[in-house]
Amino acid sequence: MEVPMEDEAVRLTHGLAEATRTSPEDWYLVYKARYAMEVVFEALAASDPSVRSVVTQPFTCCTAVDPILVAGLVPVYGDIDADTVSLDPAVLPLGEGVGAVVLQHSFGIIDDASSRELVERAHGVGALVLEDSAHCATRMALTDQGRPVADVSVHSFGAEKMLRTSFGGAVWINPRGRRPQALSIARERLAALEPVCGGVARAARLYLNENRVLNRLPRKAAVFLRRSLVAARLLEPAVADKEMAGGLLHGPMAPDRWICAQVNNELKRAPQNMGSRREVVSAFIEAFGGSVPYPAAQGSDPVQPLLRFSVVAPSTETSREVIRRVRELGYLAEDWYRPSLYPGVVDPGAYGLPAVGTLPVCDRVTAGIVNLPTEVPVDAVAPMAEAVKQVLWTPSNM
Repeated sequence: MEVPMEDEAVRLTHGLAEATRTSPEDWYLVYKARYAMEVVFEALAASDPSVRSVVTQPFTCCTAVDPILVAGLVPVYGDIDADTVSLDPAVLPLGEGVGAVVLQHSFGIIDDASSRELVERAHGVGALVLEDSAHCATRMALTDQGRPVADVSVHSFGAEKMLRTSFGGAVWINPRGRRPQALSIARERLAALEPVCGGVARAARLYLNENRVLNRLPRKAAVFLRRSLVAARLLEPAVADKEMAGGLLHGPMAPDRWICAQVNNELKRAPQNMGSRREVVSAFIEAFGGSVPYPAAQGSDPVQPLLRFSVVAPSTETSREVIRRVRELGYLAEDWYRPSLYPGVVDPGAYGLPAVGTLPVCDRVTAGIVNLPTEVPVDAVAPMAEAVKQVLWTPSNM
């Protein structure tokens, strides 16, 4: 017997609440996390006409900035901290008209101390904090008392995230959050979202098998077929052309029963998933020691279940060589987020991207970033680490 949509959705909100020690009444479900961000930013703009901008970082995906633009607001970019790969609280550009600050936990790195400082500074100018937990679903930055620090926390169940799902997202709204009028508007709209249906729902179901086939085809044929399927609306792209030009592919929608069921099934294995990732992260830390530069917060105690383990090469050329050597071993090393607003945008000016040199830490990390997979057997770490060290090790790193 098919489980009703309401039951799957309720199971999901209760599962998220249990995992985060929050209340299910404060969780809302969306088709993709980007649409939750859109709703919150639109509510912010509607609640206060003096709000003109949102502070974020260019070391991110373009779909994390598109919601700001769609809401009619302006992204203002701050530099990142090399240790956390998140906005540096000490240099936040908190000018007049800032209504929100995005706290992104890149690759699942959560630094509670830095997050608390960012929240304090943002709240000091009346801005709310939207936590981007896309890379660490069911985890949040916490206060000393173990409560979430953010006013809004957005989580993704999309492709290439922590869970083996391709669609779905959720947003938690702090019942004691700043800018209560904006949060009230957001709650009302999120609660009224209709589930995906028709062609969008059909494309979601086909997505996994379509990509399995496409990934086995010769590159030229795969590119042609992928474009054809997208044009026919039979394939939902991870990032659409429209989303590299400042827009979003759809309006906000809720997930349907099928998507909720997929996420519920994956949440059951989340403890095992996170446990194995912690083992891999621990192995990377031990293998690299002090010989390879990486964001220091990755080495936190207790060890975090990271989506990717990142190292930072001294140049883009060196980064590409590291990625090539790891891939030769059969492991998918990647270059998230190079270029800025990954995978790149049509018109950087439309996004207000700052000139190179304006954000020096962000520029350096973007140029040299290498992401190593963590959803691998722990014995895969040694050969990957050795390949990285062959390129990056120098006596000065010892």
